[in-house]
Amino acid sequence: GKTNLCLDLPELCTGGKHVRCEMPQIPEVPALGQNSAAWDKWSNALQVAGISVELNKTVSVGSLISDYTSAQSQLDACKVCGMYDSATKCFEDGSLPGYEDCSKCFCPWSSGIAVATVGPKILDGHHRWAATKLIVASMSNELRSGLEMESTKVHSYNASVDQIIALGAADMTDCDAFDPALEFAQVS
Repeated sequence: GKTNLCLDLPELCTGGKHVRCEMPQIPEVPALGQNSAAWDKWSNALQVAGISVELNKTVSVGSLISDYTSAQSQLDACKVCGMYDSATKCFEDGSLPGYEDCSKCFCPWSSGIAVATVGPKILDGHHRWAATKLIVASMSNELRSGLEMESTKVHSYNASVDQIIALGAADMTDCDAFDPALEFAQVS
C-alpha cells in the first residue's frame, strides 16, 4: 500500500478527518472557449446546492499554508516528496522563482488547489499544499518571507468540505489502501 505521510508528520493533517477516497477530485475548469461535460455537471450540482465558487481567487502563499488546514487524514508520502523535490529545483539559484520560472520547474502552490471557506480547509490539491508547507518550512527566513508574500490563485468554494462531499458529483478517487502500519520513516 501507499505510505501515509500523516503518520510521520501529523501536523500536516491536524483536523483532517476524511480518508483520501472520500475526497472529491474536482474537474478542471475548462479553458476560455472550451467545454467540459465534467465541469458542467459539477457546476450544475453546485448551483442546485446554492454553493458559489470564486475561480482564481488571489491569496498569498502565506495565507494558503497558514489559514487553511487539511481536510484529509491521508497524504501519499511519495507524491508529496516528489513534488517537494521537483519544487526545490525552483530555488537552486537561491532566489524566488518568477512566473516564467514556474513553467520550467514545478511550483506546487501555483495551480491545482481548491479551498473550502468553511473551516477553512483544503478541498482539492492536498499534495501540492503539503509540499508547499514543507518547502516553506525548509527555507531561509529571507526566502520564506518572500514566498509567503507571493500571490497564488485558488478556486474558493463558499461551503464546508462535508457540503462538497455530499454533492456526490465530483469523481472520487479509488480507495487504494494506505497501509495503516507503514510510516514514512520505515520505508527503505
